[in-house]
Amino acid sequence: MDKKQLIMEKALALFAKEGYEGCGVMRIVTESQVTKPTLYHYFGSKEGVLRSIYETYFTGFLQTLDKDIQYQENMMACVGKIIRLYTDFALRNPDFYWLTAHLRKGPKESESYLIVAKYHTREREILRNFMEEVSLVHVNLKGMEEQLTRNLLSLISGLIEDRILSEKNQKVEENDIILLTKQYLYGIFSL
Repeated sequence: MDKKQLIMEKALALFAKEGYEGCGVMRIVTESQVTKPTLYHYFGSKEGVLRSIYETYFTGFLQTLDKDIQYQENMMACVGKIIRLYTDFALRNPDFYWLTAHLRKGPKESESYLIVAKYHTREREILRNFMEEVSLVHVNLKGMEEQLTRNLLSLISGLIEDRILSEKNQKVEENDIILLTKQYLYGIFSL
């Protein structure tokens, strides 16, 4: 593993465990067994490390999400696919999941939130666009796209955190996906 990748992985583990703001450059370089100039050479700053982590992990996920979720008039299959994409990604990348969970809930004026906001905004746009496609067919959902997006993300986060918190990093079974999908769909279609 090259030094750049090593620094990113050590920083990701530290950010996930201690929070971005709680972890300084010295801690990252000590864990990575490199010098400050080495970190600055590759990333320019601690902020650059965070940007690189997001670019490495989240960009590909967002591209997959955008490409793979088009409404095809089978809500069960579509929502199930979204849940599966998220759970598989989170279970493959638990440290990145914890980092994103922490940063999503952080103060909107914080340095870290501002660095990653464009990724989270893009994620919500992708899901909102999907919900807009859904509302063209299911007109009773028109105007609720933002709430539908927020609720789906909350349910997915609950399932993921249950699996990661169990410290078993269990695979999410197909039955788990079906149950969560039904729970979500029952909720939105009972409105």
